[in-house]
Amino acid sequence: MEINVFEDYWKVFPNHKIYKELAKQSSITMWILFLLYNYSKMNPLASMLNTDLKKMEIENSFVKKKVNWIDIENLKEVYKEKVLTTRARKELGFYYEQLELRRLFIESLTYDASTYEIKEKLLKGTKSLWDEFAKIEEMVNKEDSMQSQVQGGRVESISEQKLI
Repeated sequence: MEINVFEDYWKVFPNHKIYKELAKQSSITMWILFLLYNYSKMNPLASMLNTDLKKMEIENSFVKKKVNWIDIENLKEVYKEKVLTTRARKELGFYYEQLELRRLFIESLTYDASTYEIKEKLLKGTKSLWDEFAKIEEMVNKEDSMQSQVQGGRVESISEQKLI
């Protein structure tokens, strides 16, 4: 599913209006939350791990002005709890944040005689986190594509999915 973040958020996701805390937010605020915290392939910024770079991209390419990031941060947990509702989506968000924190920590370490072993160990261990992230991302992408499986592992036809 391809998303156009320049459309009205409430037309794209009208079902999110049921959440009181979110329903009173502007379309732009909701798109900012989507761009920052939705980790599915629908999000054009999902591949960006660095949150600060993501924020700069949002300000420069999307809203074209300074954003009050404190207000956005205050809505983060509500958005994640209400919108990212499936277990796979929550796990994907968790791993996404852990990978970002790990990357920042590894970058902060200098590569010298006292830290090289720790840094190399962290770098090697990062692969297992990425592998888990990829598995969970695949589950979320299957949810997003609404491909349902039936007995025997075959994919339901379009008519079986009631799409036509």
